[in-house]
Amino acid sequence: MVTVREHLNDRLQLGGIVVNRYHGDRRDRVEWAGQLRADYAGHVIEPFVPEREVIASAASATAPLSAYGARARDVTEALAVIATRLFPT
Repeated sequence: MVTVREHLNDRLQLGGIVVNRYHGDRRDRVEWAGQLRADYAGHVIEPFVPEREVIASAASATAPLSAYGARARDVTEALAVIATRLFPT
């Protein structure tokens, strides 16, 4: 298997794993997140990005999530926390 690290960037490191399309009330999603935590301890970044129709709407409209106000609030808040953890200032 050819990797990016081997051929393009030997300094590449895992910054973290972001779980998207998460539904805490769906057993399969909860089990998958648990398996990721077990297999990649310390690398899974929380909060998880919830699955919301507003993400697809924003992508289709090529609009930022912030343009959707309250409809996107939980998503934008989760993404802000994730960005801070990945790119601390």
